[in-house]
Amino acid sequence: MIVDVTERKATEQRYRALFDNSAVGITTVDLQGIFTEVNQRFLDMLGYAAQELIGRNVAEITFPQDRPHGLRSADEAKLNKAAVAVEQRFLCRDGRVLWVRRTVSAILGKDAKPDYLVNVVEDIADRKREELRRTMEHAVTRALAGEESLVELFPLVIRDICQNMGWEFGVAWVWDREAQGLKVCASWGADSPELREFVADSMQRTIQPQPGDQQGLIRRTYLAGEAVWISNISPAQGFRRATMIWKAGLRGAFAFPLLRGTEVVGVMEFYHRGTHEPEKALISTAQAIGRQIGQYMGRREAEEALKFVAGHDGLTKLPNRMMFNQRLEHALAMAQRGGNQLAVLFIDLDRFKVINDTLGHEAGDALLCEVAERLKGQLRTTDTVARLGGDEFVVLIENVTDPVYVGSLAQKLITALSASFVLAGGEYTVTASIGVSTYPDDGDDVQTLLKHADIAMYRSKEQGRNTFQFYSAQMNVHSVERLTLESGLRRALERGELLLHYQPIMEMRSGRIAGMEALVRWQHPELGLVPPGQFIAIAEETGLIVPIGEWVLNTACATQRSWQERGLPQIMMSVNLSSRQFLYGDLVSDMVRLLARPGHAAAGLKLEITEGMVMHNPKRAVLLIRTLKEMGLHIAIDDFGTGYSSLAYLRRFPIDTLKIDRSFILDTPGDAGAAAITQAIIAMAHNLGLDVTAEGVETAAQFEFLLQHGCDQMQGFYFSRPLSAADAAALLQKNKT
Repeated sequence: MIVDVTERKATEQRYRALFDNSAVGITTVDLQGIFTEVNQRFLDMLGYAAQELIGRNVAEITFPQDRPHGLRSADEAKLNKAAVAVEQRFLCRDGRVLWVRRTVSAILGKDAKPDYLVNVVEDIADRKREELRRTMEHAVTRALAGEESLVELFPLVIRDICQNMGWEFGVAWVWDREAQGLKVCASWGADSPELREFVADSMQRTIQPQPGDQQGLIRRTYLAGEAVWISNISPAQGFRRATMIWKAGLRGAFAFPLLRGTEVVGVMEFYHRGTHEPEKALISTAQAIGRQIGQYMGRREAEEALKFVAGHDGLTKLPNRMMFNQRLEHALAMAQRGGNQLAVLFIDLDRFKVINDTLGHEAGDALLCEVAERLKGQLRTTDTVARLGGDEFVVLIENVTDPVYVGSLAQKLITALSASFVLAGGEYTVTASIGVSTYPDDGDDVQTLLKHADIAMYRSKEQGRNTFQFYSAQMNVHSVERLTLESGLRRALERGELLLHYQPIMEMRSGRIAGMEALVRWQHPELGLVPPGQFIAIAEETGLIVPIGEWVLNTACATQRSWQERGLPQIMMSVNLSSRQFLYGDLVSDMVRLLARPGHAAAGLKLEITEGMVMHNPKRAVLLIRTLKEMGLHIAIDDFGTGYSSLAYLRRFPIDTLKIDRSFILDTPGDAGAAAITQAIIAMAHNLGLDVTAEGVETAAQFEFLLQHGCDQMQGFYFSRPLSAADAAALLQKNKT
């Protein structure tokens, strides 16, 4: 009997050709998942030979976490007699992990029941790597946006990277300035005694990489400034913690640096239980994440530095007036709630001016720093000592149970300060006068307690100095002096006693005068020339600042107009606004009236406001500044850095100029912290499209530093002191030629 099988053979040949030459992997397995056939594409994808797979179960080369998915897809294909697709990972022969799309189909026998299964396998590694990159970067971005501190941030970042990469364990190291080395900041995944021992051991270490040091994953990564991949750890590799990692069953290791520009500020290390060959795409993604985290760390460090400077004295590092007032306000609220007492001690050095004038500012600064240390040494950790400015310090004592304790503490402080100080190679004695006020007897708010402690301090000076006095209502001599100033100030405008001085603002690169800042002075008939520090606060409290501010604006604009009529160079006139003018007055209407006067041009007028003003009510400030800008006025943020402002709001303010406060410039470039903050402010302002003016420039070194780092303008004694209107005009004429 002869049967023609030509067509069947042709079909089989076509199937074999399709099977062998397909662009996708094809395998057949029996109903138990045993390979019966594999095509060449599948072998090429995974790196196996046919004899290494035939007879083995699919589960043996499936990534462990994906085996349940593979089994479910096979069962579903057999049950429903339909093709089922699943995305999973296969283990390659060389240890790599390959992402694939596996489509399982059941082939039915004559009885319409599944006879065997066919797998069509597509390589989706490129797509998965891109998805992985996006997922990890988005996860890190979310973590960076949501966390307030590095301690909270790093565990989340390590977790996200581990879960997306399939790694089991990670540790973050950051550079510690004090230790001058890398220290552990956080870890995630320590789920065994061995890994907990590894973390505990790491936390006790400070890694200080030295050039040429090739031992250890962290050292190699830090010194190279790029990712390091160890496919298979062994205790013999010079990896100092390898024994503990080996005991924990971890084999693969990977680390990448945290980069701020080219500076390595930390290292993140990860571990896996299997051996892994390097994955270029993963390394590239990790490097990008490392730069992202490093830039975040740099930004946070700059913000924290600005926040610290805003609340602390730049010289002694003690809390400043703003920070002290906040702590006193909080302490008062707690005392009122708990029925407790507290005390404020106002301290003034008796012979500081003599030391400062005789030995110089360096000796004076050294004295203030030593005074700060001695005061701190006599206080409890719950007490606060702050420097208000100059040689004035103030101490807050909370939870006072016995007034005798306050008196004994005041005497201890006097004794500590009366010991000699070594200054400029010699020994000098500086005594202190202390005034004490208490809550609730002497006041129930910040201003009253400070004022009464100040009055008591002056009483101490009257009693011969080097002593302390508790406040009593009878000693309110200081208030009488204040009332005298207030009364005279009310008549100062009427009598024409106020005048303006003008401090030039120089364009750094060209050396030309770009503007003048109008500064108010009071020519008192008995007291002589009174500086603004002695009367502006009184003017603010009494409301006199409003007519004074209006007079300053009109006079400055009139002076500028007269200079222009004389043919002097066109410059920008800068005028400081008071908080009452900006926050509570009708500033827009005032400016409309001012600019309506002949020769008063908005384009030549710059209004200077402080961070505190705009952050008092940021939303209102944004609208007000926009209105002023629409009128053609220029806006500057004055004393930038002394009040911590939100960078998010700063970006929204339509301002033109940031003025770096003189407290930063004072210690620049000698103080590395002040120099770094100054440089950061300049860079941040330029990134926001703003000009930068430095205040208080007094030395050639400060000028050269600011010029080198791109500061646009400067003002200070290095170029010129504040000048009378006539002297300022003469300087403009000279600058013109």
